[in-house]
Amino acid sequence: MFTALLDTNVLVPIALADTLLRVAERGLFVPLWSASILSELREALVVVRSDLPEPRIDARLEAMQHQSPDAAVEGYESLIDDVQLPDTNDRHVVAAGARDLANPTPT
Repeated sequence: MFTALLDTNVLVPIALADTLLRVAERGLFVPLWSASILSELREALVVVRSDLPEPRIDARLEAMQHQSPDAAVEGYESLIDDVQLPDTNDRHVVAAGARDLANPTPT
C-alpha cells in the first residue's frame, strides 16, 4: 500500500483536501500527517478561513483523524535538527516523511 505524507499546503484548500481524503478512503493510499502538520493546518485555517468559527475548524481536524486513525506519524521529532532545508519551517515535514520511510505501513 502506498503512503503519502500530506502537508498543510494540500490540506488547507478544502477541495483538494476532500479529494485526497476521498481517494484515501477508497483504499488507494494511506494518508499520513504529524501533530506538527495538524497544528500548522489549524493555524493556517484560522487565518485563511477567518469566516469559519474555530469549533468548525476543530471539527474538520477531528473528522480527518477519525477517518484515518492510523495517519499520525510519531517519533520524528528527534530527526528535525538533522534536516537541512532553505526553509527551516519545513524541516518537521521532511523528518516525519523520513520516519515513515523507516517504519512503512504494512501491506
